[in-house]
Amino acid sequence: MFNNGLIDLHRQVQAQLWVDKINKAHETSQLCPWVSTFHPKRLTCKLEGGFYHGSFNAGMVRFPRVGKVHNEYIDEKTAMEVRALSLIRERTTIPIPKVQAWGYAAENPLGLGAFIMMDFVNGVCLNDLLIETDKADPTRLLREDISDGDIEVIYRQFANFLLQLFSLDYDSIGNLPSPEDKPESLMPKRPLTYKAHDILHNGGVDVFGGRCQGFATVTEYFQYLLEQDFGQLNHQPNSIYGPNDARRRYLSLKVLESLLPDLINKNYDGGKFELICDDLGLANLIYLNIYKRVLEEEEAKMPGHEKRELSNLVKWSQESGLHMLMSVGFNDQDSFPFMQLHQHVGEKEWKRREVEFRTLPEVEAFVTQKTITLEKYEVAMGKLKSEKVLVDAGQMTHEAFLATSIRLG
Repeated sequence: MFNNGLIDLHRQVQAQLWVDKINKAHETSQLCPWVSTFHPKRLTCKLEGGFYHGSFNAGMVRFPRVGKVHNEYIDEKTAMEVRALSLIRERTTIPIPKVQAWGYAAENPLGLGAFIMMDFVNGVCLNDLLIETDKADPTRLLREDISDGDIEVIYRQFANFLLQLFSLDYDSIGNLPSPEDKPESLMPKRPLTYKAHDILHNGGVDVFGGRCQGFATVTEYFQYLLEQDFGQLNHQPNSIYGPNDARRRYLSLKVLESLLPDLINKNYDGGKFELICDDLGLANLIYLNIYKRVLEEEEAKMPGHEKRELSNLVKWSQESGLHMLMSVGFNDQDSFPFMQLHQHVGEKEWKRREVEFRTLPEVEAFVTQKTITLEKYEVAMGKLKSEKVLVDAGQMTHEAFLATSIRLG
């Protein structure tokens, strides 16, 4: 499933306006004096390294970049990140920078949005270890000469971190409590997930559904996640490629819906619940067999993990594909997690369920409506692309383009 092109063009222009604003703050010498106001002794600071990937000699300042984070959730994302950093720093040995100051968008006098000021932690970037950055045309492909030993060292550290996080238990699924230094700004208890944000930010569909409460069971939470997939499929105008694709996508989600009760691990349905980063999971691990072995070895060393719960859950998740499937948006029947689940269930059983749902009147009604919506979307995209050409040529202002893109979207 592609991003919503109308949203993409809107964000490109929106991001450029923010970059222009932050460049101006730097060029007019507003940025460093502002950072200095947060230093206990108000010492002067200077920018070290490149502007976008550099740091200040007083520490590091991070902004959620406009165009990468949806405007409506920038404050919430920032607050949750501060809370997670503080919690991990207090309750684990994972090297986490100390947050010196932070604030919401309304607290930034430069108009650059929410911010976090933190200590800089020295370390070795994984890119320097895994990718050939010295090439004339560097790529994100792994170095050909990387050894299993190097991978094992990295995975062993990663496993140790996850085992420590796995020891932090919670009674419900949701956001962490609001940061202690801003107790008055209560955040919703429902989780701000990568999936829901991605569907909104890149698909243009708000699937949070106005929910503010957390979840008491995995069953309830997974049903909520599946509703998000149905919401994206129904309301993102280009969520299909044509009538046949629309039918296949709808039937795949109906099959998944029917399978959910049997796929949820009953031992963990009512908790305990753990702290996770839903943008970091098995899909990020290329050498999964090495990781599973290393994880088991690290579990054996760490007190409190004698039952090897985490490694057993990793194996179960890998076999079913369910966790990856429920954690990400933009799903379709040809994605890796869906194919993994398909294989886990078996071709015969999958087909049996598809045939069962194919006769439902709602299926063809959905196909008809989505085909009409797709045609309207393609017309709107043609108009917006023409106006983006005018922006690039300097014949239309960024602000005028944004107004048009909102109307067409």
